[in-house]
Amino acid sequence: MSEGKTLPTQGNTRTMNIDSILFTNITHSDYMFKTLGSIHSISDLIDIIINDVHYISPYIQKSSSSPSTAFCVLLRLFQLNPTPDDIRMMSTHSNKYVRCIAALIIRYSIQFNLLLSYLKPFVDDRAVVNISLHGEKTKQIKCLVKDLILEPKFEGCILPRIPQVYYKPLLEFFKGTSQPNSHELDEDSLTSFSDLKKFVQYSDHHQREHSRPPTSNLRYSRSCRQRSSYRERSRSDSRERRKNYYEERRYDSRKN
Repeated sequence: MSEGKTLPTQGNTRTMNIDSILFTNITHSDYMFKTLGSIHSISDLIDIIINDVHYISPYIQKSSSSPSTAFCVLLRLFQLNPTPDDIRMMSTHSNKYVRCIAALIIRYSIQFNLLLSYLKPFVDDRAVVNISLHGEKTKQIKCLVKDLILEPKFEGCILPRIPQVYYKPLLEFFKGTSQPNSHELDEDSLTSFSDLKKFVQYSDHHQREHSRPPTSNLRYSRSCRQRSSYRERSRSDSRERRKNYYEERRYDSRKN
């Protein structure tokens, strides 16, 4: 990762490569103009993220024109010209939404040949974040980052296209990581009631699954019982036939 004072960006230095409609909506929003316009330091912006960002979709839920707080903060962060050290610090911050904003600015603006080195801190990040406002859709940060690389859009908004020469090694790397799994929850990553609820539900389900005998064993056991029952019936029938045979012979001998 570069140690220079300037973040090694690519593409449009004004829009951060955000699609034009979303960029226009952000720059014309009251929140961007009235609240974030007076923020001039990274540390103050991080405080805003901690207090105000609770989900990371580009738009406010059920709106196609009102940008989310997260994306307003994202563009403002880009406008403050963060250094590589700033992004590194945010990538390992204790607040999961600060880390998400760092991942987003990396995906939208960092030079393609440096994407992997900047995104590696997120590969094992199992913290669960809200994608939508009320937590109807959640995702682990590591899965979010994987989707940001492998998918062409994020929540309906076009992501900067990665040239094939850089995309292939990224594809190989992220395909080799664990598959996205919204149920793979870590107790240490729980920071909200909704996270805790999901963890409890998953734990109960996991416990029930492991308390059941394997299906194959059940089938084997059932099959054994069926065969055993069949053999018992066969033996009983055989004994009955032999008994009838000998009784008939005795009767015939007495008759003669």
